[in-house]
Formats: sequence, C-alpha cells, structure tokens
Amino acid sequence: MATGECTLETLIKDQLLQVVPAEAPLGRKNRAVVFVHGFLGDAQNTWRAKGAAQSFATLLATDPDLVDHDFFLFQYVTTDLNPPAIDNIVVQLRFALKQHVKHPSIVFLAHSMGGLVCMRCILALLEDGLLENVGGLLLYGTPMSGVEWAKYAQMVLRLGALKFPLLGFVSKLLKTNKQAEALTTGSEFIDRMNSDWVLRALNGGHPKVPAEQRAWFPVRVVTGNDDWVVRESSARGFYSKIDWIDGNEDHLKLVKPADRTDSTYQIARDFLRSCRGWMDTPCLLKLRRQIDQ
Repeated sequence: MATGECTLETLIKDQLLQVVPAEAPLGRKNRAVVFVHGFLGDAQNTWRAKGAAQSFATLLATDPDLVDHDFFLFQYVTTDLNPPAIDNIVVQLRFALKQHVKHPSIVFLAHSMGGLVCMRCILALLEDGLLENVGGLLLYGTPMSGVEWAKYAQMVLRLGALKFPLLGFVSKLLKTNKQAEALTTGSEFIDRMNSDWVLRALNGGHPKVPAEQRAWFPVRVVTGNDDWVVRESSARGFYSKIDWIDGNEDHLKLVKPADRTDSTYQIARDFLRSCRGWMDTPCLLKLRRQIDQ
C-alpha cells in the first residue's frame, strides 16, 4: 500500500467506519473526528471530489499535522422513502460513540443536515448531563434555520396535483419524509432545537441552566458563495464573523476538497489545530460551577 493511502474498517455495519492510514502511528490517540453526512448523502461519496485520489477524511487522516487524531465516518439511512427522524438518527450516533469513539476529545465535522444531527446529539448529551468529551463542532452548509426549498417543493407539488394525480402521490411522500419535514424553515424541529441550543450551547449556555447541562466548545460554520440549497443566513445561524468562514463553493463541493490546497480542507485542518488549545470539558464545568456560586 502506497504512502498516504487508507483502509476503511467497519465498526458497525451500515453505521460506523474508521479511516485507518497505512502508516498509522502506534498507540492510543486522544482526539477523534467524526464525519456526519447530510440529507441524501452517504458516509463515503459525500466527502470525495470527482476523480480525486483521496476523500476529505483520508486527506485529514494522512496529514502529518494531525497524527494525534482518529477519523470516523458515521452512516445513517436517508435515501429511503420513509427514512428515520433526526432524533432516531441521534440515538444511533450516540450508540456508535459509546461503543467505539471513547476519546477524551471528539470533534464533529458535518455537512448540511448532518450538522443538525450533531447539534441535536450534543443537546441530548447535555440534557442527560453526559457531555464530557466534545472538543469542537465544524459545520459546512448546515441549515440552522431550515431551508426554503422543502416548503416550496411541497407547495408546487400540491398545486400540480390538481392537474396531475401522480404529483399528489409525490407530495404525500415528501410530506411523510420526516427528514425533509424537519429541514423545512419554521419546522417544529428547527424551532425546538434552536431554543435548546441558545439555552445550553451558544456561548456557554444560559446561567439558569445547571452547569453540567450546558457547555462551551469551539464552533466554526462554513457557508458557500455558490450554495443555492442552504442560504448564507441559515448556514451562519447564530454565529458572527468570528466563527464564520465563507467559501467559494456550492453546497456539495463544500465538503469535497480535491487536495490539501483547497480552502475547505485548510479550514478543517486549522480548526482541528485550534481545538487542541481549548480547555477540556471537565475543567470548563468546574469553572462554570464556581462562577454560578
């Protein structure tokens, strides 16, 4: 196997893969990165540019500057007509983390709806007082305030159904798609998650929430100038210029760097480097408790 190549080890069938470099250093690593794909994506093709020798994950896994990280690809069902709801995906992700990703520091790297999965997972951990090792959250094109296209698609299909019955059937399928429904601007899922995020995660959460049920960790949001799927305002969400970077890519190419010279790759590499210097969660918890007294 040539230098820079990787293999994929299946840890949970159809759910979790680990990227293993051919020349991986021996010994346990303290840091992990978990890739989470988006709506209609998958654990491998989402991250690979057409014709590229390596994927986003393998480029990072073979970077000499990141030898202290393990890299994982999380997979969930999203292409079926009736896929699982985001909260069900979160249950699967938490199980995968508990079984195989036990590192002291875990950074989530997510695309599109995958970012909502990660945010909801972090909130679920916080609600249970179990957030001990989240070391960062890197979001590419995540619709934190939802997407307009799902609402408009349903409207067009409903109107078209008056003339073409087949479109009425398609409209019903879209309406029963729990993931598409959650992604829609103004959905109950989006409203509930954003309210919880402000309480528990944004800038360390609100002081009225118990210290062990809120957290402060590095967050970076990346938008695409040519992204017609997720508007910039939705992908930026709550975050200002300090935590936001604008890329010159469309929605899909945001997470498909061809090599390490691509800006989308360098954003991830620099973010992972910066996460090394962040205070770990137990220390931050002690600090919050002292401030609350």
